Amino acid sequence: MFAAIKLDPGPIPELRPPREELPPAAERKQRDLLPWFIGTGIIAVVAAVLAARPRKLPPLPTPPYTIARRRLEELTGTTATPVAISAIFREYLLDAFRIPARGATPGELIEWLSAYPRWDTQMTSEASALLEACDVAKFSPRPPEEHPAIIEQTRNLIARIEGKRTSGQP
Repeated sequence: MFAAIKLDPGPIPELRPPREELPPAAERKQRDLLPWFIGTGIIAVVAAVLAARPRKLPPLPTPPYTIARRRLEELTGTTATPVAISAIFREYLLDAFRIPARGATPGELIEWLSAYPRWDTQMTSEASALLEACDVAKFSPRPPEEHPAIIEQTRNLIARIEGKRTSGQP
């Protein structure tokens, strides 16, 4: 069970240090700071060059007026439906006036617009008439008749609204 050491290993030898004492000059050696200063300087120069590099700015977003005008010009006789025209006009109003109510009815949309300081109240009746006519045609059981003048009417209305919206006078 218990094992005993049977052989005597003898006396334990005296321990010596792993190396001899260091010479006095090695103990007084000072650190050379010049490489640290040079390294820090290089890092500072690289950081300054990277910070001063001109950054490419992202392109400005396309204004809502330009988007609406472009989409109206793309409409042809077959694609110029009241639904498409209404969607373009509504999208312009929502984006230009930053209205969060994407699913608003024409009445609610006009209400939101009336709260905007640069909204011309004289255009309220024209805008609501356009939106309501398009909604009536959208929900009509008969397909709507082609009416090419509605594109020009919508384009003119958007141009007048944009003129008032971007003018310096409220």
